[in-house]
Amino acid sequence: MIKKVAVVLFMTLVLLGLIGGCGSKSSEVKTSAPAGSMDMAGQINSGFSNSVSDKATQAVPTSPHTATETSANDSSPTAVTQEKLVDGHKIIQTGTISMESLKFDESVSKTLDYVTSIGGYAESSNIQGQGISSGNTALKRTANYIFRVPADKYTDFFTKMKGYGVVTLEQSQGQDITDQYFDTDARLKTLKIQEERELMLLQQAIKLSDILELEKELNSVRYQIESYTGTLRKWDSLVSYSTVKVTIREVDEAIIIVPTKEKGLWARMAYSFTSSMKQLGELTQGFIVLLVALLPFIVVLGVILIVVLYIRKNFKKWLSIVKKDKR
Repeated sequence: MIKKVAVVLFMTLVLLGLIGGCGSKSSEVKTSAPAGSMDMAGQINSGFSNSVSDKATQAVPTSPHTATETSANDSSPTAVTQEKLVDGHKIIQTGTISMESLKFDESVSKTLDYVTSIGGYAESSNIQGQGISSGNTALKRTANYIFRVPADKYTDFFTKMKGYGVVTLEQSQGQDITDQYFDTDARLKTLKIQEERELMLLQQAIKLSDILELEKELNSVRYQIESYTGTLRKWDSLVSYSTVKVTIREVDEAIIIVPTKEKGLWARMAYSFTSSMKQLGELTQGFIVLLVALLPFIVVLGVILIVVLYIRKNFKKWLSIVKKDKR
């Protein structure tokens, strides 16, 4: 009896072992089967029109961030080399300079010559002035320029301009577009890969509906490629050539700054005396100018006054003569 029970248990264990082995083999076969083993031509000929857009989309990463993260996690020599090639930042530099000059023509000429010598150019220019104001005086000239100068000459440009006049305003700012630039560049590369895959599918397409659908998607991808390419070219130009707005104003003389208490009593007294003498001179000049302007009217009024006095003085004499004549 015990022998029979032992035999039954042994056969049961053998059967369980056989069943477990078959299950593991079948699971191994299922997991090791290739996911994309179907032939490309067979896919196109059988139900191609229902999966065109999915194939084109799945052929490349749908987001540049996914591609970036994959390459960042990759420890291969290629990924490390590409990471080392990305050096420096993409900075768009813009500046503003306002200055005054006693020699307007000379300042403008030297500025233009310097910009040309460093390989820059004037994007726009405008000179105003030399008109007649309501006070019958000539308006001072003002030159407005927008210069594009090489990025490596940007700092030197501000220093050089100080020798062409008195700088009254100086501003500079930089915009870091490094992340935006490389993100756009990654999107562009992704779209180019997608374009190549869609061209391959278009060459293998047979049905007219598939061809039309692929051409529609291809046109959309190419439009995006052109847009991103134009954006990158614009950024490259702004990074390579900085933008500086320059304003040059013509003045008669340098402005004397009022001395503060820290300058001392004598400096303040000298400034007050100089200012008073200057004002007195201006008043005297104004009076002389006014007198000259009124001179024609004074002459006419003088002649009229002389005539009136002469008539008044001789009126009685003329009246007596007239009476004698009547008698």
